[in-house]
Amino acid sequence: MRKILPILIFLVLCVSANVHAVENYLHTNETLKFEDTEFVLGWSSHPTPIQYLQEYFPAGQSPENFKDMLSVWVFVGDLTAQQYIEHLTARYEERKKRDMVCNYQTYKKEANKEFMFDCLLSEGTDEEVALVEFNIYRFKEIKIDGKKALLICFYTTQTKDDDIMPFLSNLKDRRAKMIMAMAHFEYPEIKLDPAK
Repeated sequence: MRKILPILIFLVLCVSANVHAVENYLHTNETLKFEDTEFVLGWSSHPTPIQYLQEYFPAGQSPENFKDMLSVWVFVGDLTAQQYIEHLTARYEERKKRDMVCNYQTYKKEANKEFMFDCLLSEGTDEEVALVEFNIYRFKEIKIDGKKALLICFYTTQTKDDDIMPFLSNLKDRRAKMIMAMAHFEYPEIKLDPAK
C-alpha cells in the first residue's frame, strides 16, 4: 500500500493538471496585448469542424470571474464579415426590445474591407440593472492553408451592481479609446493543425 499511494497521488495530480490545461487551437501567442494590458489564454473551444474560439484574460481574472476579456475566433468557410455583421445587427435589434440599454454601431474600412462593430448591453430586471457590458468586434476575411476563413477579434469589458453608474459615466471617453485600440490591434498569426 505504501508503494501504491505515491503513484495514486501522482496520477491525481496529472489528471488535475490536464483538466486545467487550455489547448491553443489557433497556435497564437499565449499572451496578447490590448490597451497596454497583457491578456493570457485562459479558455478555448473547437465545437465544430469549422469553428475555433479562444479567450484571454488579464492577470487575476478567469473565465469564471472576469471584468475584461479578449477573444480570437476563427470560422473556416465562406462566412463573410458582411454576413456576420448582419447577424449581429439582427441579434441586437431583437435585444433592444427587452434591453433598454442596448445600442450598437457598425464601422467599415473600405480600403481593406474590414469591419468593426461595438455594442452596449445590460442584464437585469425591469426594476434593476445588474450588469452592463461593452463589446467591440473587429473582422477580417483571411485564408488559412488556402481555405477561406473569417477572423474575429473581440474585446469585452463589464461591470456589476454599484459600479454600473461610474462605468457608464466613464464609457463615453473610454469607448473612443477602445475603438482606436481595436482598430490598431495587431491580428495574431493563426495556424491550424491539419487534423483539427
